[in-house]
Order: sequence, then C-alpha cells, then structure tokens
Amino acid sequence: MVRPRTQFFAKKEPSVRPRTQFLAKKEASARPRTQFFTKKKTLTMPTTKQTIAQWPFERLYVAPFTQRRGFDERSLTYKMVPMEPARQLTGIKVLDMVVDRLIKGPGPKKNPRHRGYTDPKLSATIHKLTGLTLPELRLHWHMQVARDLLRYTELPLTEVMQRCGYTSMPTFSRTVRRWWGVSPQHLRILARNSGDIGKYAL
Repeated sequence: MVRPRTQFFAKKEPSVRPRTQFLAKKEASARPRTQFFTKKKTLTMPTTKQTIAQWPFERLYVAPFTQRRGFDERSLTYKMVPMEPARQLTGIKVLDMVVDRLIKGPGPKKNPRHRGYTDPKLSATIHKLTGLTLPELRLHWHMQVARDLLRYTELPLTEVMQRCGYTSMPTFSRTVRRWWGVSPQHLRILARNSGDIGKYAL
C-alpha cells in the first residue's frame, strides 16, 4: 500500500521547530543590553580611609603681621599696637621646626633637617601629623600668606610674590589662579572688605 504524499508531509511537519519559536526562545535567554549597562552603572569606587589630622593647617598657620590697629582710649584715636603672639607650639620638635621655617619666610630650597630624619621620612612624618605632605603644607602656607598680604596691604605684587617664596611673576600668578581661581589682581579686589587697609601691618 502506497502512503499518500500529503500524509507523509503532514506527519513530518509538526516535528520541525518553527523559526519564530526558536528566535523567541533565544531572545528570552539573552541578557538585554540595557540590563547589562544598568548593572554596570551601580558599581561604586572603593572607599578610601580618611586621615584625621592631629594638627590641621588652621591650627598651625600664623599670619605674617606683627601689628594690628587698636583703639587708644586716652587719645580716642586708632593706632597700631603690637600683636600678641599667635604661635601655637605643638611640642613636636620636627613639626615646630618646619613651622618656624615657614614663619620666617623664604629661605634655602633645602628642607629643614632634624637629627635622624631624611627628606622622605620628614615628609612622611609631616603627613601623619597634618594630613599634608611637606610640599603641600608649604603651598598651603604660601597661598594663605599671599591672600593676607593682598587683602590687608598695598604691597606691590612683586613684593608679595617674593614674600611667598617665588622668583617668577608668571609662576606666582599661575599658582594663585590655580589655587584661588582668580589672578592676584582680582584676588586683592575680591578678598578685601571695607576697612581692611591699615588693619594690620608687617
């Protein structure tokens, strides 16, 4: 008995997986592209340990002024009077030595020496105490001195530059702009309030 051709194909066709069914299964198993990027965005950088400085910069800094404007009750006028020492000793010889050098102003380029301290060891010690390396502490100090001098005095920019330890005006201006966001000329205008001129003297 010969099987009709149509009956043979009718029995075979159900075993063939339709292409649409295959694609549907493949699409369901594949990870959507948006899901991949969404998961990647949730990654966060590992947190770093914050160092709490025993002696932050604000406790160490001493303004470069020796006199301030005070009111004389006898003459009922304002005059310059000596400022009380604002220096706060830390009791740590190496740190006090570094601060003394910064207060005295520009000096030799070499780092101050202390018995048993090399340059890397000295910088590491300063970092543990202040949270700043020695070059960072020096930069903080000089930029604060520059701001104080520009705010309270009429010193020429060249003298302010020299008192901050710089010998090149372009380098000084570039550093001030990078630190304060404005040029030294604009910093003098923005930082100054009414009555600042003559409030302190060197």
